[in-house]
Amino acid sequence: MSKFSLEVTANGVSITEKAVSKGWFKKFAGSVRMLDLAKLPRDDERMLDAFAELRELGESGGVEIGSDKIFISHDVLSRISDHSANALELPLPMELTLKMEMDGQLGSPSFSLRAEWLDNGQPTVVRRNGAVVETERGQRRLPAPLLRAVIEAERVNDGPANLAEHWERLAIFRNALEPDAADPGTLPDFAQQCSMNSFLEGLKLRACASLAIGEASSADDFSPVPFSTRDPNERTQEAEESDALLTGNELSSFQKGFRARGATPAYRLADGEFLILTPGVMPLAELMSRKQHAKA
Repeated sequence: MSKFSLEVTANGVSITEKAVSKGWFKKFAGSVRMLDLAKLPRDDERMLDAFAELRELGESGGVEIGSDKIFISHDVLSRISDHSANALELPLPMELTLKMEMDGQLGSPSFSLRAEWLDNGQPTVVRRNGAVVETERGQRRLPAPLLRAVIEAERVNDGPANLAEHWERLAIFRNALEPDAADPGTLPDFAQQCSMNSFLEGLKLRACASLAIGEASSADDFSPVPFSTRDPNERTQEAEESDALLTGNELSSFQKGFRARGATPAYRLADGEFLILTPGVMPLAELMSRKQHAKA
């Protein structure tokens, strides 16, 4: 049974206790020293972890914890871990693919980036309010890298005052996915346009919220396999590699990138295709990377 109700606004989300759970927030809003941690039920442990993470993420603002209500900004919501999100009954992470299409000519006032969401390769209608997206499957939560990509694309479409600002906004958008890409400002005009055209043409972004250890080539080696997160309540068996988010050349490209670069927010799979690691899976990715290189 659901313990909390969720209200989504332009500023963030508010979580309110339902009558059946009155007192939960009050119990955790105070000092941890008031609780006997050794006797906490499992649900209380998960909630305590969630409150600790919220306090850490909200050190510079964006989180308000009251006795019967919690406010979380969209920025903090996009950075919260799946573990804490599940405890607070927040929306599941987004499993749809974000596709960007170009309209108009680069550098012209008519240029814009059009965002389209794909479900198993087919266009689907969604409605976004900050980090929360209404889909045919229900509400979903955008991880920080995807939210930044959408926001930067919208900034590109705001109509920059001049050409320099236009390229600056496109560079910021690209840098979120390809930090090592050449600065457009250092390229000749033609090369600059060709480079950005190639990057933006049919750009697709997929989010990965779960990693597993794939088949090892030897006892001392392994490679991570990305999965999209399903509702934890629907999991009835262990994940199989055949159900992975990536297969074939895309999986090989990700694993080569992971071995070469370690844990990073984004991986290039092919021209115009990227895999985004959600904030919740980054600690696991960092651990896998350390273990992987320790065996190298």
